[in-house]
Amino acid sequence: MAPPRSEPLVVALVGTDHHPFDRLVGWVDAWAAGARDARVVVQHGSARPPAHAEGVRVLPPEELSDLLSRATAVVCHGGPGTIAAVRAAGLLPIVVARDPSLGEHVDDHQIRFVRAADRAGEIRAVASDAALAAALDEAVAEPGTVRIAPGSRDVAATVERFGRLVDDLVTPRPGVRVLFVAGWGRSGSTLLDRMLGQVSGVFSAGELRDIWQRGVVEDRLCGCGEAFHSCPVWRKVGETAFGGWDELDLPAVQRLRQRLDRPWSVPQLLASRVSPSWDRDVAAYRAILARLYPAIAEVTGAQVIVDSSKIATFALLLRGIPDLDLRTVHLVRDPRGVVHSWRKAVRRDDGGGRDAMIRYGVVPAAARYEDCADLLLFDAKPPRRDGVLPGALPGGNGLAFDWHLIAGRGWRLPWMLSGGLTASLLPEAVRISGATAVDVSSGVERRPGDKDPEKIREFLRIARDL
Repeated sequence: MAPPRSEPLVVALVGTDHHPFDRLVGWVDAWAAGARDARVVVQHGSARPPAHAEGVRVLPPEELSDLLSRATAVVCHGGPGTIAAVRAAGLLPIVVARDPSLGEHVDDHQIRFVRAADRAGEIRAVASDAALAAALDEAVAEPGTVRIAPGSRDVAATVERFGRLVDDLVTPRPGVRVLFVAGWGRSGSTLLDRMLGQVSGVFSAGELRDIWQRGVVEDRLCGCGEAFHSCPVWRKVGETAFGGWDELDLPAVQRLRQRLDRPWSVPQLLASRVSPSWDRDVAAYRAILARLYPAIAEVTGAQVIVDSSKIATFALLLRGIPDLDLRTVHLVRDPRGVVHSWRKAVRRDDGGGRDAMIRYGVVPAAARYEDCADLLLFDAKPPRRDGVLPGALPGGNGLAFDWHLIAGRGWRLPWMLSGGLTASLLPEAVRISGATAVDVSSGVERRPGDKDPEKIREFLRIARDL
């Protein structure tokens, strides 16, 4: 421990980030204005210098070490390096996290890091000028409250642990490796599945969450062209996993699947325990799946099984099976492409009960995004490149769509209307669609890319009157 200080010394550190941290500097400076018996040194970086405390823009390492060795208390931003340096000097840091919403940083990583470090007792986090003043008053009056055993700055143990974590991620694990293709329907999962299936050592299994219904019950065609029960691969898989598909208690399996593998089951599957009956069913279904995947690997000799089931709940069920090495590919397709695909008539050639895949109109398709989007934008479909407007852009083509398609629909998300809007069309578009926000581009142009100030003023005038 350092010897007692004759004069309290408070040091404030904001680091060298180019975002000014005027809030922290101002709070410390306000406290310094009333601290008659304390010396206050503020390293302010790009922020405004303090008016009452001693200010320095940057502290060389030697000067910083000297100040920390003599400090009574240290206030700092939430940078891990600064916090580690303060703790290495034997002081519990009093920390104010930079807030990106105030222009103090690029993101909220300091807020999250400081919250975790405070819970762990590694720092004392404060979030207001009053809380900071109280913490400094206490530290100056009772210096022992912020004295700790000097921490080690030796990072060898941290580097070693990081290396072990990385090794664990990249080293093949024992058991069956499964590549799970996740995403929305009509996002290209079937195409990716088939492409990967051409790679040596990879078996394209399709959507295994539906194997009980589409395979065992409906006997649809396998990719090899044979019906499921006639396919030598799937017949052998059934024998290896269950002694034959007819030995499986299919109604019980279907009940488990219908209860557990549903979109609204995500919270329960993320929880470690829910209820005795739920936990029993999860364990029972995982036990069945734990027999299926090793059987596929054994029969096919595959090193990787590609499962294009897409649905998150099924991935969560697989994640809890110890002998599966589960990896995920998340497909994200442009929503316009997904909705366009949902509207198309796509034939089924797998021998199922339907000749075509399920179709969704614009409104039902858009509604499927309400749980994952921040805002909906309804725009006209761009023309074909060999159609009316060759080389058309994704937007700004001056084309409108039938506004009656979305008339009378209530949306849970904010939404905007776009597509071919002009000052003359705006009143009718708003009346039919019910839009309260619109997006305009080509409707206020003289020619493509050349905005007309007069058209902009006219558009805004009419919009304000609606």
